[in-house]
Amino acid sequence: MIFRVLTTKKFGDLKRAPEVWKVLNSTGSYMKRHQWNIDQWDIITLGFLIEIDPSRHLSEEVREYVVGLSKRAGCFTEKGCNFRLIPERFKFNNKREPFTTYAYAIQCPRDAAKAVDELMKNTFRDDGQTYVKLKMKKSHPSSYSNAMTLQNRYLSHVRTITIVGITRTTMKILKHTLLMNKEINFVAATNKTDTTGRWDVITMEYCQEKLQSWLEEKPDQLLQDCPSETRTFPRTGDTI
Repeated sequence: MIFRVLTTKKFGDLKRAPEVWKVLNSTGSYMKRHQWNIDQWDIITLGFLIEIDPSRHLSEEVREYVVGLSKRAGCFTEKGCNFRLIPERFKFNNKREPFTTYAYAIQCPRDAAKAVDELMKNTFRDDGQTYVKLKMKKSHPSSYSNAMTLQNRYLSHVRTITIVGITRTTMKILKHTLLMNKEINFVAATNKTDTTGRWDVITMEYCQEKLQSWLEEKPDQLLQDCPSETRTFPRTGDTI
């Protein structure tokens, strides 16, 4: 059973209200923010992705990344791309041991679930990231909890190096060169990309300092193949 709540309060404030919290606990119910159109309610969560940190990536950019991977893997379908990635905390108890993690949940309409599931399985069959299905909680609880542990380990060791002053046009040219460096996992757009040209270079803790030095030493060399007219921000190539 689903109840729709229309309110002027923030979701977090509403969920933490003592009266609401008491009802949720006493009835075994839960409250989630609805991310789809107001008339779309038959939405399910298939699973989540590990080795991607929701706090360091815009959801729409990750979605485009997944769609691109599916095309390269030859498993792209229109119906299979009817999904959204929602930052979510996952909780699970395996043999009375609690597990929790933070990851991008894969949500889709129920009637597209089979197509989305097939796309995810085939897209991430041989890739670094992994698609973890929620139904593994019952069929393979140890594997499910291990996946949550792997995600937590990734979250504790992933790091960000910020680049500012790079336009989207310049980054289209520059990204290929950056990703040739094996110490760079992603080059992620941010909410400030269109105003200050801010991008987040995603790497791991063990090579952060080395990569930081590499980026600081080579800004001119990295930008030499980019047309000057594409660089409209005042501090092109600076790193923080």
